[in-house]
Amino acid sequence: MITHARLLEVLEYDRSMGVFVWRVGRQKCKAGSAAGRINIGYVEITIDGKMYLGHRLAWFYVYGTWPESDIDHKDRNRSGNWIDNLRPATTQQNGFNRGAQENNVLGIKGVCVRPGGRYQAQISKNGRNRYIGMFDTPEEAHAAYLSEAEKHHGEFINKE
Repeated sequence: MITHARLLEVLEYDRSMGVFVWRVGRQKCKAGSAAGRINIGYVEITIDGKMYLGHRLAWFYVYGTWPESDIDHKDRNRSGNWIDNLRPATTQQNGFNRGAQENNVLGIKGVCVRPGGRYQAQISKNGRNRYIGMFDTPEEAHAAYLSEAEKHHGEFINKE
């Protein structure tokens, strides 16, 4: 693992933009050029032959210690690594901030359409789906989901 001193030696971090820049030139990179690449939405930066995720490096850069848990991007943008967009989270809390699953035909988290044209609201808690109720519109079902999500997931709820 890279030390904090080594990180400060090789990279400069812009807290408001969430961008790393090389302080020193490397094989293919000049000093002052942007560090890292995007892979599946995440910034990856290789230092001394080891790959690090940009959001974890940002945390380490600012606070001087590695995060003890996951790091959640508040805005759900995987490459949005400005420090005010990052917060420590459990794996479960990080999952609460995700959007609707890809197979959700409505694209509304916590809501699915049922036979007969009604809308079911449900929430996942402790790895189990919990029934909230049936509603006439997807908006009503989503409002019920959000109410439950706020109770159970607090600041980590995704309101989309």
